[in-house]
Amino acid sequence: MAGKKNMKKFSATFLNMKDDSVVKKEFLARNQTSAQRKANRQVTKYVRVLSVELIGDGQNEA
Repeated sequence: MAGKKNMKKFSATFLNMKDDSVVKKEFLARNQTSAQRKANRQVTKYVRVLSVELIGDGQNEA
């Protein structure tokens, strides 16, 4: 699959301000900046990003 090399696994922590719950989601991104942007796209009126951290190098070779 073209363009899917060097993807790393990131974990983002979200805060739901409606019921004060904290949720962790895992996803793939190329780097920290890309991961932060992906997490920020999840932000709504009641959901905020607390942190985004690298959890592993999931290097997929084609």
